[in-house]
Amino acid sequence: MYNCKSFCRSFSKGWKGQLYISGQVDWNQQYETTEKSVEEQTRRALNNLKIVLENAGSSVGQLLHIHVYVHGELGEYMNTIAPIFSEFVGESRPAVTGIGVASLASPGTLVEIEAVTSVK
Repeated sequence: MYNCKSFCRSFSKGWKGQLYISGQVDWNQQYETTEKSVEEQTRRALNNLKIVLENAGSSVGQLLHIHVYVHGELGEYMNTIAPIFSEFVGESRPAVTGIGVASLASPGTLVEIEAVTSVK
């Protein structure tokens, strides 16, 4: 399993059993991206999100909302990232919002994913 730095494990408790998970990216222990493509960075960010969910006592099936930030025009990457998200969420159907942005956490970061989840 990928060892996610403590920064990417951050979440805060919300109202009535909701957790707000900070943006997950493809960073190594030195806060550097390891992948060059949107596809691979999406996979790594979602893997980090899964780690956070598990550490918080939640799961992919309990996701309520996901925000996906993509460097550039989101429409250019929909055919690439939509199947990855579909595979990740499985039967779960959280609300998903995708946003194209001019920049993210570091120059090499192409994808950032934040989420709201419930905990039992």
